[in-house]
Amino acid sequence: MSQLSIIVPVYNVEKYISKCLDSLIHQTLLDTEIICVDDCGTDKSVSIIKKYMKKDHRIRLIHHDRNMGLATARNTGLKSAKSELIAFVDSDDYLDLNAYEEALNNMKPDIDIVCFGIQIEGNSPEREKLDNDYYTYKQHGDTILSDEILLQTNVSACNKIFKKSLIEKYNIFFPDGLKYEDAYFFNIYGIRAEKAFFMSNKFYHYTRHPNSIMDNTFTYKPGQSIDHIKIATKIYEYLQRNNLLREHKNLFYKLFFEYLNFSLYHEKTFEGRKQIYDYAINFLKEEKIVLNNSAVFYREWTMLKNRVLSSETRRYMKFIKIKETKAKKVYYVAGIPFLRIKYKRNQIKYYLFSKLHIFTKTIAISPKISVLMPAYNAEKYIAFAIESILNQTFRDFEFIIINDGSTDNTLKIINQYQDKRIILINNKKNKGLVSVLNQGLKLATGEYIARMDADDISLSDRFMKQIKFMDKHKKVGILGTWFHMFGDDMDRIEQKLKYPKLVDMIRTSPLGHPTVMIRKTYFDKYNLQYDSTYMHAEDYELWTRAIKFMKIANLPEVLLNYRWSKNNISNTHEKEQALKSNLIKQKIRRITKKKIYCMDMYLDDTQLLSALKEMGSFSYMPNSGNMGDMLIASATMQWFDRNELDWHRTYEGEIPENFVYGGGGAWLHEWIEYMKPTMEIMKKAQKVIILPSSFNDVPEFIKILDERFIVFCREKKSYDYLKSQNTKAKILLDHDMAFRLNDKFKKNFKAPNKILKKQAEKLRKKLSLLNGNINLFRKDSESVGHYETDLDLSDTLGWFSQNEPRENIDFAAKIMLKSVYNFDTIKTDRLHVAIAAALTGADVILYDNSYGKISGVYQQTLYKLPNVQMNKEREKE
Repeated sequence: MSQLSIIVPVYNVEKYISKCLDSLIHQTLLDTEIICVDDCGTDKSVSIIKKYMKKDHRIRLIHHDRNMGLATARNTGLKSAKSELIAFVDSDDYLDLNAYEEALNNMKPDIDIVCFGIQIEGNSPEREKLDNDYYTYKQHGDTILSDEILLQTNVSACNKIFKKSLIEKYNIFFPDGLKYEDAYFFNIYGIRAEKAFFMSNKFYHYTRHPNSIMDNTFTYKPGQSIDHIKIATKIYEYLQRNNLLREHKNLFYKLFFEYLNFSLYHEKTFEGRKQIYDYAINFLKEEKIVLNNSAVFYREWTMLKNRVLSSETRRYMKFIKIKETKAKKVYYVAGIPFLRIKYKRNQIKYYLFSKLHIFTKTIAISPKISVLMPAYNAEKYIAFAIESILNQTFRDFEFIIINDGSTDNTLKIINQYQDKRIILINNKKNKGLVSVLNQGLKLATGEYIARMDADDISLSDRFMKQIKFMDKHKKVGILGTWFHMFGDDMDRIEQKLKYPKLVDMIRTSPLGHPTVMIRKTYFDKYNLQYDSTYMHAEDYELWTRAIKFMKIANLPEVLLNYRWSKNNISNTHEKEQALKSNLIKQKIRRITKKKIYCMDMYLDDTQLLSALKEMGSFSYMPNSGNMGDMLIASATMQWFDRNELDWHRTYEGEIPENFVYGGGGAWLHEWIEYMKPTMEIMKKAQKVIILPSSFNDVPEFIKILDERFIVFCREKKSYDYLKSQNTKAKILLDHDMAFRLNDKFKKNFKAPNKILKKQAEKLRKKLSLLNGNINLFRKDSESVGHYETDLDLSDTLGWFSQNEPRENIDFAAKIMLKSVYNFDTIKTDRLHVAIAAALTGADVILYDNSYGKISGVYQQTLYKLPNVQMNKEREKE
């Protein structure tokens, strides 16, 4: 089986077919089949193809008994294709020789379509800019195919690679007998596809000539352009037949008006324009189409009025009055009815009469509320939730239920409800709550969006009371309510502030998520949606951004029963939710200047605590070093105290029975001489625990490892290295000790000695000259980038010994936290600068060091924090 099937419809192209076939048989991708479909042409095209078949066995020829058109020829080729991947080429066009090899390099398993560029040959100067705009992609690389992306993408089938399995699964074809067949095929395929890859390369060369199908479309024969609007109605039929219309209704509306406008624009005769207009009107009447966005409707039809009522029309046709009252007159222009309204002195407007005459009866204004309810494996309680919404005293709403790939009876239960207000969206795969919420925001057409969860119960007058408040208070963009928490040993009323401010959000989220009602115009205006990096606290994070643009309020009344159970997200993801929530609180503190320097990381301390408690009383020696090492030491001693461990600092000359060392630090070959005194203590101790550190190429250290040792690594690379050495020591993977820091320092924050005081003041002056974004790169041997840096923060207070007094250690840690707190975005290859900045809520961009310590700790721990990103490319200055 070939890797790619290339389908080439052929009809009277003897001047061009050789160039086309040459470009296909000489492709650098050799594993192809070339299917030429002869559509009963009358020239020498077939003879030319047969000569090529003798030279290249990959070419196959299929004959039609009669001329059936381009769409049918492509469908014939599809049925005959043997490959999973499909490409279409028009027989008067050609491609660059590396086109398909380059394109297939991007056809990964999760990619459903690859799109590349088109170069127009034989173009006129006036059309060149239009073509460039149309065929140039706004996206590049992997892209999720949303309706918005489809509308921005050219519909040509010839500059894309498709999957046959998707085509067959969803019965996608080119509509026989219609021109502009690409538009139908691409839009239906795009709706069914999930992900595309866009390439900017203009591999495909489109030849524009007098006999091309597109140029023959725009003639003076009446109705030549009507196929464009017929394509729109074909798309409608497919969406309706496959229960996709509700999910993609906005896409259909935009395509309908776009193709109707296109048809009218290219139609050369008045008679043809009337045919197109009547066809569109009859379609809308017969299907009883309901347009949910009145603003779009009026805008688009006004545009079409201008298209039909062109200067050319006014020049050759007279207005014919057919009805007159005191208020209005109706006229025909080229057989099309218009309403002429004089609304100001010497100012006249024309409206399509059908808009007022027909659509006022069939077009519904958008619902007042769009209710958004995600559902995933909610069979136990979803019936209660649905019925509580359907029983609302306020009735003007659409109820968008998104079943997110449930594997239980959720979908079956939803389908039992036949209420016309329910719009069911069925995701075949689970996308996750944040993705579904954003999906719902795009689908919602109401003035307000009301949230609902599939296991809660809204009181019957909830919407009525929220609408009354929102209509009265126009500056309120989000309105919540009090709610009753019940179930699983829970029975209490959750009260929220009536008008919370940003500073109030430091304590907790200001709203009960399933109680909120959102003013959609505000969310659209400021492009607000949920952020997936704050999963499990996505609503909390959204409110902190939204409050910049609108007021947030709560009705001081219980209007929802919030079901509490062991399966709630707040329970099942408690630690992750707490982590993200604490980070949000730190960001609020930064904005509101409420200085609390670090947050809790909520790490699993089980194995580390177990090892230390089993050891009993122990002697602890921190790693000597710079401010970063002191951050580790301070966090470690805080953590010992919080867990009430029996410990003391290693005093000079002590030979401890149980010895705990470090936390942080790097065991490298270049530092091994410096580590030898510590290794001598380890050799004499009965039990040794090395707190999470990094290890790389240290054979001298490996030699002393035996059954007395428990060694914790802070990244996978170090863990794999030590495990590969087959020592008798116990090797475990954990997290850097600095993540345990919780800012429990003494209140008296003063420099413990004159030297540190002088160094701290010097640092403060340097930092005062810098703005909200700062580069804090290292300057020692571990640096790989030679990055431009503002200063090397870790080394600014000097070097600290292993026997450093605790007040000096805590002072250095506090100075580091205070320093990074002054900046919004920090770029660094210093691990503990990054950790300190991350824990204080700054945005951090990480750069790796010489042996991968930074990326290792990122993959082990820091990836959990949405404010930390790993720079993948080394940007050398």
